[in-house]
Amino acid sequence: MEEWFILCGCLWTIFVLSYTVYISKTLHKNKKKIEDFHKDKANLSVGFFHPYCSAGGGGERVLWLEVSHLLEKFPTCKIIIYTAEQTTVDALTDKVYKQFGIRVLPKFSLVFLESAFLLEPKEYPWFTLLGQAIGSMFVAIEALLRYTPNCFIDTTGFPASMCIARFCFGCYVVCYVHYPTISSDMLQVVKQRQIKYNNRTFIAKSYLATQCKLFYYRALMFLYFLTGKCADVVMVNSSWTKQHISVMWKPQYLKIVYPPCSVKTLLDFGLSGRKQHWVVSLSQFREEKNHAWQLFIIHKLIQQHEEKDLQDFCLVMMGSTRHEQDSERVTQLQKLADDLKVSSYIRWIINASREQIDYYLSRATIALHTMRDEHFGISLVEFMAAGVIPIAHRSGGVEKDIITHEKNGYLASNTEEYVAILEKLLFQLSEEQMHSIQCNMRIRVEEFSDETFAAEFTKYLLFPRC
Repeated sequence: MEEWFILCGCLWTIFVLSYTVYISKTLHKNKKKIEDFHKDKANLSVGFFHPYCSAGGGGERVLWLEVSHLLEKFPTCKIIIYTAEQTTVDALTDKVYKQFGIRVLPKFSLVFLESAFLLEPKEYPWFTLLGQAIGSMFVAIEALLRYTPNCFIDTTGFPASMCIARFCFGCYVVCYVHYPTISSDMLQVVKQRQIKYNNRTFIAKSYLATQCKLFYYRALMFLYFLTGKCADVVMVNSSWTKQHISVMWKPQYLKIVYPPCSVKTLLDFGLSGRKQHWVVSLSQFREEKNHAWQLFIIHKLIQQHEEKDLQDFCLVMMGSTRHEQDSERVTQLQKLADDLKVSSYIRWIINASREQIDYYLSRATIALHTMRDEHFGISLVEFMAAGVIPIAHRSGGVEKDIITHEKNGYLASNTEEYVAILEKLLFQLSEEQMHSIQCNMRIRVEEFSDETFAAEFTKYLLFPRC
C-alpha cells in the first residue's frame, strides 16, 4: 500500500513539474508573440471570437466598427472572424451596412465553427454557465486549429476561450467585456431568494437548492477569476462593468472604452412636430431585456386613463432575434399583450432595418428601457441623440454613465415609477421643458461617438500602457 502511495506521489510530482515547464515555455512564447505583435504592425493578424457576428445587437456594432477601423488603419492587417453562421463576406458586409450603416471593406476572412452549437444555452438545461464555459473551450480549440492569429480578441463574452488562446496557442489575448458573465449582483439575487430569469422559482423557494446554487456560483466566480487572468489587455464598456471586472479579475491593463453609438444622423433629427404619444423600445428580444415588464407598464398606464386620453398612444417594440428561442419569445410576448388587452396599443417591428429604426426615432418623443443592471445601453444613447427622452431602470451603467435623472432622461425602479414618469411626459411637461431635456441629452451623447470608440479601442489594443 505504501508503495502505491509513493508511486502516485511520484507520478503527481512528474505531472506538476511537466505542466509547470509547459506553462513556462508557453508564457515565454506568449511574451515573444506580444513583442512581435507590438513591433510588427505591418503584419498584424487579428482573430475576433464572435460566433454570432450578424446578430444585430450592440456587441455586433462594437465588432464591426473595430474591424472596419483596423482594415482602414492597417490595410495589410489580416482579420479573421470566427463565426457559427454559414454566410459569405459580401453577404455579411451588406447585412452589417443595413443593420448599422457601417461600411466594412470585404477584406476579412471567415472561419466557420462546426462546434458552435456547444455555446447554445439550450444545450445545458442545468449548469448552463458552466456548460457554456466548457463548450467555449472546445469551440476555441476548433477555431484556433483552423487559424492561429497573433492576436485573439474575445468580443462576445466567452472568457474561457482566452485560456485556450493563451496557453495552448500562445496568442496575445485581448477582450472587450460588455458585462461580467457572473457577478456579485447575481450572487445577491440567489442569496435573497428572488425569482428572476436566472433564478428559477423552485430554487428560490428551497433553502437547500439556494445553498447549492450559491456554492455553484462561488465556484464559477473562482473559475471566472482564473479565465480573466489570461487576458493581456481588458477593455470594458462602462463604469459599472469596470467596477465588477476590477474586483473579479484584477487585470494589469483595464480601460473603459465606451461602445460606439452612431449619433451623426440622429443628431440631425428635428425636435418639433413629433408624435407626442409615441413610445419606442429598441433592443434584442433577449430574456434579460425584460420586454414583458414593458407590457405590464403599458397595461397599468391604460388602466389609469380613459381611452380618449390615449387615442394616439402607441408603444413601438423594435428589436432583432438571434435564433429560434428569441422568435419563440416574441410569440410569447405577443400572447401576453393579447392577455393583457394591450395589443391594440403595440406595434411590433421584428428584425428592424436601420431605415425603420430611424423612421420611428425621428417621430417618437419617449423611449422605454426595462433591463436591470444594463451594462451600458447603446440604444439609450441613440434615443438621446435622436431627441427621444428615455425612461430606463435605475441601475448598472445606465445610472453611472449615461442618464442623470430629470436632466437628460429619467430613471425608474418599479412599475409605479415608470407609469408616473410616462404620465408626466405624456400629459404634464410643457414643450419648453421637453425641449430643455432633449438639448441636455444631445450634449451628453457627444462622448459616445463611433470615432471616439474606434480610436480608443485601437490605441489600447496596440499600446495598452497609454
